[in-house]
Amino acid sequence: MARKHRRHPRLRHQRRRRARYFAYAEAARGRSYASYFVRTAEDWRKAFAAAEPYRPDAWPDVIPKQALVPYRDYLVEYPPGFFLAALPPSWVAHDATATSGGSKR
Repeated sequence: MARKHRRHPRLRHQRRRRARYFAYAEAARGRSYASYFVRTAEDWRKAFAAAEPYRPDAWPDVIPKQALVPYRDYLVEYPPGFFLAALPPSWVAHDATATSGGSKR
């Protein structure tokens, strides 16, 4: 009997996390980024107060006029050393799935 393949519950979360990493890195480079993830601290406070649902695909991509400065122009939930790991893959990747070697589903 063929065994059905079940996705591990963490896989979807890992894809979301990659998209967040990629959005942070792209905003820091001044490239198009997912606006759901890249927001000011005040915008995040308003979203939490309104109990905003998690729907990053409903938000548009934004092309900034210049590179944004992490921690000043947008809130980042990781320490500054995060960019040492996140920026190099973003220099060669065209989207978040390319950084992971996966495909969007």
